[in-house]
Amino acid sequence: MILMLTRKDLVNLVRGCSPPVEVFDHPLVKPHYEYCDHPQRQYWTGLEQMTEAELWTLYLICVPRT
Repeated sequence: MILMLTRKDLVNLVRGCSPPVEVFDHPLVKPHYEYCDHPQRQYWTGLEQMTEAELWTLYLICVPRT
């Protein structure tokens, strides 16, 4: 099966991710991910300026593997 993703799809995939604490300091995660403990909220910034390769890599970093 082949899945074709647009740039918008990749941005939405990343926005739907909650990265594990272990990757908060990763060079691709740190400048784009904000987490506030109180009140508890999280959000992504600057994803629109990233390349498709960076977005895909960021997604792979943030998605837990089983």
